[in-house]
This record gives sequence, structure tokens and C-alpha cells, in this order.
Amino acid sequence: MPSACFLGNFGMDRMIARVGVETTLNVGLALLAFSSLGFGLARTVQGWLFWRVLQGLATAPIYTSISTRLARSYTGNGEFHQVVGIQEMLGNAGVTIAPLLGGVLFAWGGFQLPFMLSAVMHFLFLGITLFSSGSAAGSEAEPLLDGERPEPMVAVTAFSVCSLPVLLLNFVPLLCLGVFGGYEPILGSRFHEVLGRIHPATVGLLMSMSGFPSTLFTFFVPTLVEKIGSRSLMTFGIGWHS
Repeated sequence: MPSACFLGNFGMDRMIARVGVETTLNVGLALLAFSSLGFGLARTVQGWLFWRVLQGLATAPIYTSISTRLARSYTGNGEFHQVVGIQEMLGNAGVTIAPLLGGVLFAWGGFQLPFMLSAVMHFLFLGITLFSSGSAAGSEAEPLLDGERPEPMVAVTAFSVCSLPVLLLNFVPLLCLGVFGGYEPILGSRFHEVLGRIHPATVGLLMSMSGFPSTLFTFFVPTLVEKIGSRSLMTFGIGWHS
């Protein structure tokens, strides 16, 4: 899934430029809903792999369109720090709650129930975004002043902004998320070896414990960025994470 999301992001700049942010988001939500339902109903390893790859491709337009919308909408002094902090906090909350909730749903309704509920939630958000984008149609286009000429559109691609500082900055979340993902299969096996046959919800709770402090600390990140600067905060985070 992460590999498919990585590959899917290469075409997101062209997709957003061609069809817009809202359409890109809606396509991703619809695709993720169908792929989540398909994964839950699959009965073969080949089916699971297919739907898992499709889930990864679906997350690419969702992540990119949301970040693009935030960057375009909040340009005031300190605004972007705050909205990104909220975005990361809610994302960490999802990573924290999902393993526990998934374990509870699995114990209650079997393998299919978590994915069916996930599909329902994505369809719900798809309806919300379709309604909100329809009611806000035309609000993005602002009338030009008399005699004012529109600025020429400049094509911006991933390669045009892919500089060494950008790569170095994005290597940090790559490392952090890689550590989180790399521990999951090891911990899952270790839990069963040490604790024996335990409830799926217990496994989910143990998996989600690392997300609690991350979610809590993210709430204070925008304020800390303004107080000590992003570079100092990032250096402290890397040192603490090590």
C-alpha cells in the first residue's frame, strides 16, 4: 500500500492542475471506499494484494489534494503552521485509534466488518465533499479589477521544486514513519510469543500506544515553531526519536 501511494503521487501535480483539488479529492475518496470494501470481501491472496495496491493508489490524491487546499487557503502569518498542526494531530489520532478500533471490530464482527465500516465512512466523506464543493462552486474565481490582466500560468511540477533542502526535510518523516511501519510485524509476532493467545483488541491497544504521545505533542507544535523555530524543533525531535 505505501509503495502504491508513493508511485501514485508522481502524477498528482498534473491531475490537480487538470481537474482541480475538489475533483482529485473526490476521486481518491471513491476509489479508497471501493478498494477497502473489495479488500474486506476478497478471499484470495491475489485479491488482497490487488485491493491493497488500489488502496495505496487511492490515498495519493487524498493526501495531495488536502495539503494543496490548505496551502492555498491559509497564507496569513502563522496560519499554515496552525492548520498543519491540526492536520497532523488528527492524522496521528487516526493512527492511534484505528488499531484498537480494528481489533474490537474484528473480535465482534470478523474480518469483513472493519473494512465495510471503513468503506461506509469514506462514502460518507465523499458525500460531504461533493455537497460542500457544489455549494462553493465559483467562489475561487475572483473578478479582476478594471484594466488588470491575468497573470500567466506557470507549470509547477514535482521535479521543479525537488531541491536538496526539500529532499532532506522530507527524509525526516520518511524515517519516522518507516520506524513506525517497520515495528508492526515484529511487534505483532512478539506479542503472541510473550503474551500467548490474547484478544485482538489488546493487540490493537498495544499497537496504538505509541500514537498517544505523538497525538498530544502535535497539538503544541505550532506554538513551539513560533517560539523556538522549526529548525530547532526538528533537531530536538530527531534527537529524541533516536
